[in-house]
Amino acid sequence: MEKQTRRNYLIDVRFQGKFILRFCIFVVLATLAVTVIAINMTGDSTTVTIENARVMAKHTGDFIFPLLLQTALIVSVASSIIVAAVLLFETHKIAGPLYRIKKDLEHLKNGDYSAKFKIRAGDELKDLADELKNLSDALEKKEALAKGKVFELKGAVESKNFGAVAVILKDLEATI
Repeated sequence: MEKQTRRNYLIDVRFQGKFILRFCIFVVLATLAVTVIAINMTGDSTTVTIENARVMAKHTGDFIFPLLLQTALIVSVASSIIVAAVLLFETHKIAGPLYRIKKDLEHLKNGDYSAKFKIRAGDELKDLADELKNLSDALEKKEALAKGKVFELKGAVESKNFGAVAVILKDLEATI
């Protein structure tokens, strides 16, 4: 059996984009929250520094703010890039199967029972795809039984065997 490989990781751009953007916003907000907390923790402390050969006393928050801001920006950007890359691969494990299931449901809706609802190993929604395959198989069997009963019914009507018609109709109702 040939192994299925991923060719396109952006299957559902809207879903995956929103998902990734939400996590990146969370990363940026968390980084900013840490920065604000660090500055507030300095309280009323004072830091003595030498700038341009001058000794200066500054509020510690004012002293560390530029450094913390620069660090927060670097961490936010780097973390967002890493999170976006990881989530692209992880959301593909959901978006890919959803795409496949939608396509197979379209076939099923049109009476084509050849849809196999195959999902790659390691992808999410495997249980759902298996249940949809079972549903497809059951519908195909019921349709075949119903068609057989309709064929029998036509024969009974043509031969004017109305006792058989009643029995076949009862069987047909049980099938459906």
